[in-house]
Amino acid sequence: MQRYDLQKIANEIQDYAEAVSKIANVEVEVVDRNLKRIAGTGYYKDKIGLDMSDKGYVNKHVIDTKELIIITDPGENELCINCPDRDNCVESFEVTMPIIVEDYVIGVLGLIGLTDYSKDMFDANPDNYLDFVRQIASFISALMINYYTEEDIRTSVEALKAAVSYLDQAVLVLDSEGRIKMCNKSAKSQLELEEDYEEKKVVYSSLGDEVGDGNEYSLEYDDKKKFVVGSIIKLDNKDLNKLLIFNTIKKVKANLYDMTSTFDTGDIIGSSDKTKKMLSNIKKMSKSTSTVLITGESGTGKELIETTIWKNSDRANNLFISINCAAIPETLLESELFGYTKGAFTGADSKGKIGKFELANNGIIFLDEIGDMPIYLQSKILRVLENRVVTRLGSNKEIPLDIRVIAATNKDLKQKIKEGRFRDDLYYRLNVIPIEAAPLRERPADILDLTYFFINRYSNLFEKKFVKIENEVIDRLMEYSWPGNVRELENSVEFMINMMGSDGVLNLDTLPNDIFMNQNINTHTEIKPLALLEKNEIEKALNIHGRTTEGKQYVAKELGIGIATLYRKISLYGIE
Repeated sequence: MQRYDLQKIANEIQDYAEAVSKIANVEVEVVDRNLKRIAGTGYYKDKIGLDMSDKGYVNKHVIDTKELIIITDPGENELCINCPDRDNCVESFEVTMPIIVEDYVIGVLGLIGLTDYSKDMFDANPDNYLDFVRQIASFISALMINYYTEEDIRTSVEALKAAVSYLDQAVLVLDSEGRIKMCNKSAKSQLELEEDYEEKKVVYSSLGDEVGDGNEYSLEYDDKKKFVVGSIIKLDNKDLNKLLIFNTIKKVKANLYDMTSTFDTGDIIGSSDKTKKMLSNIKKMSKSTSTVLITGESGTGKELIETTIWKNSDRANNLFISINCAAIPETLLESELFGYTKGAFTGADSKGKIGKFELANNGIIFLDEIGDMPIYLQSKILRVLENRVVTRLGSNKEIPLDIRVIAATNKDLKQKIKEGRFRDDLYYRLNVIPIEAAPLRERPADILDLTYFFINRYSNLFEKKFVKIENEVIDRLMEYSWPGNVRELENSVEFMINMMGSDGVLNLDTLPNDIFMNQNINTHTEIKPLALLEKNEIEKALNIHGRTTEGKQYVAKELGIGIATLYRKISLYGIE
């Protein structure tokens, strides 16, 4: 039996270990049968050549059993009991695979996570990693065999192709002339390559900016040009000369969006005339590209209005990016909006950052609490709206924008203009399509709709059975002035569901103190017409009992009128 010596191909193994580490976001370690480290990346790179006989308990076990080992609790696993580094283990997980040639273990391959992020990535896709490590072990075995038998490099090429095909990141392998030798499915999809992509020439050039974990490049092939973020690894081989690992700018933005978007895009609830009119206006203007300014008191649901516009627009399948101008410190707001390049200012992330305007390109950006934006930034926002380009801090490159802007505020912008705290030209640029989110006290018909909506939400959330809400409670809710608007109503219903007993009845005892004591009842002396009061009571009764024939019979009985009279009044008042 020939003793295969991994040391003979140590340089090749190290090159591919570096590539694998980049692709899979893990550290890589390869040891031979004698437990000598042949290759390593990151933390293990300076330890290449060390004898691990006194601590390689996992590797010993793999060599003896020829079994793949997965350890998700380093330092606590039974195989780690005798390890001298057990109490100071730096690993978050380890996947260890035997490298086998002709049923003989010639070494061990380890994929090792050192961070919680890499552990989360492994937990999310364990099968992908296991397939990946098996392919890499097979690839090293093929390299070893090729070294001794001088077989064609095709075996290793196919093994590498199979390995990278499991990764979400796009991977291209070019020869020394820049021709495509292989690519995985992600690269083929992101670059929109045809089936005959092999041997096509790709010209790449660095754009000089760093974004996230990679550099920006342009890739040109056929008559196409794509902008990507990633890295290029040079390999010492004519046929496999360069390894490009990347994602297109579009995919990078989509990934950033997935990590930051937390919005609930539920439907607007309400049957009042004001809500119906607002929904009608939203339907008319949703497919426009004009800027929208949403005004209204705090808690009126401005965020829900802008997401409704987005969902009904031509950009519903593109990104929706929101930024709260009041929640971010002034010193950070500019970089959040416009982004920056490496070294743009003291304290900047060395990798650079994509700004929210650029991230929202081809989609919609929502500038919440625009009235709190610093005056010095307002001029820059105005230039973006007028010129439709953005420039990252520290860069001279103008990035064209195709975005729709929606802004919202609970401030009186006209008063702020008089005080010199808001630019009038920015106000008129934003206020192309004004939408007012009316306070809840001005749309009482919505109170019951929202109450039942929140009752359903929180009774399901808390797994409590709801039976009914007593009329006295409904009266208190309808009389209350709701200074905190929909947000206060939601909080109140959540409180009531928590206080609700096993009978499933919401009674006066479940009400929050402010509402129970009527401390905030609207006490103005306006006298309402009897017809309006009658209409409101009919609507309230219909909301309680429903609009079915049976429900209307209950309503007529409760109001003390005949069913024919009820139908006549429903028609008279235009009640739906």
